[in-house]
Amino acid sequence: MVAKKKEQTVLAKATEHSLQDRIFVDSRTRRNEGPSKGENDMTGTISDRDRKLAEGCLKCPACKHARKKQRGFLFWFVNTVEGKLCPQCRAYEKVYGHKAHEKIP
Repeated sequence: MVAKKKEQTVLAKATEHSLQDRIFVDSRTRRNEGPSKGENDMTGTISDRDRKLAEGCLKCPACKHARKKQRGFLFWFVNTVEGKLCPQCRAYEKVYGHKAHEKIP
């Protein structure tokens, strides 16, 4: 009788651990499904708002200088800082398919 109880508790613990492992694995895989935030920004349809923002990037003096000269402080600034923070630079990349500091082909 005592052996049966021990066996039942061991099975219950094993089942509990395997269930917890499954929940952990499921939650991990569920988090990794789908596009990440950054990836989602660069895919999909291009809206009118994106086109207007990209037009602003074309008129921006810093981006214009970086595209033209390809060197200097403004090139570094647009390349490292503004391309990640500026919504116009991100829209430019989405609409035209290349970074705001790259030369226009």
